[in-house]
Amino acid sequence: EKTKKSANRLKAWYWNHGWFNVETDYEITKNDNQRAQVDYIIKPHQPYFVDSITKRIKSPVADSLYREKESEATIKEGKQFNTDDFEAERERITSQFRNSGLFHFEKEYISFDADTINTNHKANIDLVIANREITRLDSTYTVPYKIHYISKVNIFPDYAYENKSKPITDSTSYKGYDIYSFEKLKYKPKAISDAVFIKKGEVYKDIDRSLTFKRMNELGQFKYPNIQYVPDPEDSTGTQLISNVFLTPKPKFGVTYNFDVSRSNIQDFGIGFGGSLLIRNIFKGAENLEISGRGSIGSSKDAAESEDRFFNISEIGGDLSLTFPKIAFPFINTENIIPKSMSPFTTLSIGASTQQNIGLDKQNVTSKYSYRWYPNAELTHKLNLLDLQYVR
Repeated sequence: EKTKKSANRLKAWYWNHGWFNVETDYEITKNDNQRAQVDYIIKPHQPYFVDSITKRIKSPVADSLYREKESEATIKEGKQFNTDDFEAERERITSQFRNSGLFHFEKEYISFDADTINTNHKANIDLVIANREITRLDSTYTVPYKIHYISKVNIFPDYAYENKSKPITDSTSYKGYDIYSFEKLKYKPKAISDAVFIKKGEVYKDIDRSLTFKRMNELGQFKYPNIQYVPDPEDSTGTQLISNVFLTPKPKFGVTYNFDVSRSNIQDFGIGFGGSLLIRNIFKGAENLEISGRGSIGSSKDAAESEDRFFNISEIGGDLSLTFPKIAFPFINTENIIPKSMSPFTTLSIGASTQQNIGLDKQNVTSKYSYRWYPNAELTHKLNLLDLQYVR
């Protein structure tokens, strides 16, 4: 059964890569030792190539957008037929359209028809992009696409399910963003709006919503955000959208702690403990302050001047770390160099520790001023502007 399945999979692979007349078979040679050898026989024959590509795009707006980036198409005339190219083209067109204002466009509206009958191993391709389907009651009809724009951006930084029926008690506007709060606003308007990439007056873009999700999660201030788009009731053209960004704050304080017992070739017995306190939005600018401490005690027969004490090794230390959601550099605006789409952070940290160990007592003080940002999903940049350490 697995052999038959393998032969069918081989046939499907070759078919998907343009060998439509492929033949696959197998032979089983049995040996006397209860073993067998399987030989797969593949006759791919002549592959098919893309000969012509005809576009049938019903919506004038969609047709115009497609032709703007037609040169980036993954399906090319003269290229060997490959079903992966067709799926990649659907993804490319969908991404382009949904980042160019076509709010109602879906990948399912794209289809391909291939004619390979009496074409001398050539495939004539029809690219079909249908109009938007609307179903109301028992009837379905189609309408051409429109480019949608963002007319308003509303941000609710203290939204919770139990607040949905409560009245708004505090509000402000900042650079095109309207911020509404059910209680007294606890965040600086700039700190919240800097994490929202959806902008009033611009065309609808999927990427703006994705960047807003990503940045809000990185701040560590809110649970997973809820971003909704609704038609603007004051718009008669059917092209304006209101974006509502609902943010549910995480608790102001977060506490973690740990405890462990250990043994090593140096330490006969040891106990370690630690903990940290996280304070969110400490200066109302989405900053995070983390205070952590750690300590340990241990017993070693090799410790100098052990006297009769059981615990003759010890260490205690603490750290203080403050993180800003921006590149904080004196007198220079770095946003043109490192835009907010790269998720910049600045961290200021200080720490101290003292240790009593085998023949070595040590006191350590550190301080660091560092930057972190992400140019893309695969790359992280870290820059330590200041890194000082004093050891005695």
